[in-house]
Amino acid sequence: MLIFILGEDISFKGWSGIFLILAGVVFISLKSGIKKSDFKTLKYALLVGLSIVLYSVNDKVGVAFADPLVYINFKDLIAISFNKSFFFLNREKGQ
Repeated sequence: MLIFILGEDISFKGWSGIFLILAGVVFISLKSGIKKSDFKTLKYALLVGLSIVLYSVNDKVGVAFADPLVYINFKDLIAISFNKSFFFLNREKGQ
């Protein structure tokens, strides 16, 4: 789906990288001893893989519109601000 949104062709190396990330995520989840009836670990592992794909695409689109150094610093500033707000919210609750 993201291929159609971004309008790009993915090379063989790109598909290989996607496959290796997916295979690595599944391998790590299976290494922990998943049982046939317990797919919770695999579900979370696939969600981690999906988040990797989404932030990678986000970074690709972001650096297309801004200088990479500016983009990364701006993204870090937003992340720090977001994390600080959670810190202060939890601090006010006495946690």
